[in-house]
Amino acid sequence: AKLSDGAQAELYQIADSLLGKDVYMNWPYWIPCRVNGLVDEKLKIQIGLDGKRQAKKLSPHEQVEAQKAMQAISHQWSALYAVDIGKVCVIAEVTPVKGAVQAPNGAIERAYDAVTVHQTLQILSKTAPIDHRFTPTKAVPTAERMPIGSQVLLMGPGPRTGCCASVLEHRGPTQTLVSVEGTGLSRDEENFGHRIIREKRSEEWWISRRVCGKLNMSPLVLSRIMGSLTVRIPGTGIDIDIGLNIKFDRRGLFVIGYARKNKEGIWEYSNECLQLLQSYKKRFPEMFQGLSQVSAEQQSDGVKLLQTGGCPAGIKPQTYFENVKTWLSSQTHGALPLVSAESNSCDRNTVQRIEQRADRYLQFISDMKHRPDNSSSLKNASQQVNLEVHPSRLLPPAKSGLVSKLLQGIVDVGSAEKIRASSIFALGDRVVNAKNYGPVPFGLRGIVVGLDGGDVEVLFDKQFIGGTSLHGRCTPGRGLKLPYDALFNLEKAWKAQEFATKGKQNKRGGRTGSNLSRGVPPGRAHRGSSRPHGRQGT
Repeated sequence: AKLSDGAQAELYQIADSLLGKDVYMNWPYWIPCRVNGLVDEKLKIQIGLDGKRQAKKLSPHEQVEAQKAMQAISHQWSALYAVDIGKVCVIAEVTPVKGAVQAPNGAIERAYDAVTVHQTLQILSKTAPIDHRFTPTKAVPTAERMPIGSQVLLMGPGPRTGCCASVLEHRGPTQTLVSVEGTGLSRDEENFGHRIIREKRSEEWWISRRVCGKLNMSPLVLSRIMGSLTVRIPGTGIDIDIGLNIKFDRRGLFVIGYARKNKEGIWEYSNECLQLLQSYKKRFPEMFQGLSQVSAEQQSDGVKLLQTGGCPAGIKPQTYFENVKTWLSSQTHGALPLVSAESNSCDRNTVQRIEQRADRYLQFISDMKHRPDNSSSLKNASQQVNLEVHPSRLLPPAKSGLVSKLLQGIVDVGSAEKIRASSIFALGDRVVNAKNYGPVPFGLRGIVVGLDGGDVEVLFDKQFIGGTSLHGRCTPGRGLKLPYDALFNLEKAWKAQEFATKGKQNKRGGRTGSNLSRGVPPGRAHRGSSRPHGRQGT
């Protein structure tokens, strides 16, 4: 289009050079970014949703806002960094690189943040020192991505989804021979985590009003005693916290299994918390009586608190509150951590029940493998078999600092730094460790028992060096908090297989069909098919 305004013509020339391309920002610590839009005092040029360039004239209000943004950028560099960047005439709308993702073909691609940042042309550069963390690479041949003898995960479809496999041979670009281990468990058998969590959720929780009515306690006393309540003993200089430290409303923190916020934002308390309160009040009735009668200003005076509560005169306040402190330290809730109200975690009893159920299943599998009856389908499903599969069905170990598109293909990797684990995982999901570095062995299975931001708490099937007790909720060495991109979600893989199978059946008019790979005893795999001879089960 012919423009009469020379400044707008210059903006089009800048767009030809920068729009949709990668440049560098954040001098002197350069960060790659992509230019998605350019704005001057009258015009905005950006890349639309269709990927095409779009030009738009600014309204009077938008022109004022653009001028303010230009002045703010100039002032920021002058005031904060003592750098005179000159007059700002053009603003670049950029999305910084926040990480890297690995494509299924092994190529490394940049992952961009979803948040747009305003930069000026004076502080952008087309060249900068190379940062190999974010340097894109080309596709890698299958033999280099998965060398002979390397460990991979079988992504399905089939009952061996998520099982460890060892690469034996590459038979062209579309066939790879692998030796796959078997768990011997069906999906229903491995889904015990969800069943236990559903049973736990069916238990009754109590809102504050019902707790107060059951314990004959005022809401104010309940609120104070559930948090931190410091009592000072006059003349001694001793301060003692008599609060349970279970819930802190302002800080948004609570102890798992004792308190929680429901969907309406109302605090609720478990039966365990109710029993703890009952025991506390029964053990120190004078203290609770005093808390219900004195004013809020007098609650920190230990002597006044006990006198008002009717404590016998022969008992010293210091001795009384030392006994309170000793009793509180003996309670199990004190060893549990405070977690954010935005997190979602299983309590100690639930985690222990899941661990016990997992131990029973693992023992059952071990017993079946050593039974002399070779006709057992479970025994056959637990044996190691050779399969010919397409390389796209194999997941090599994730590299440090990379998010695998195969591992989290359903997630928008463009906002990799802001992904919440709760959008990918749910409590009770069966998962597999997909990284071969760090403390967790590659391919070790576990169950999700906690979600906190971008991290996932996992109770694994076996102990390993570097494992934790998840703050006393499981056997030491069985648990660990991992980033979301370290895990392959078996639950989502199973559901995707179910959806695909139902779709094929609907297309065939209800006829049952299956393309699931079946096991072949080692040495009997044949070219062009993954179906074995005989009735070998998987």
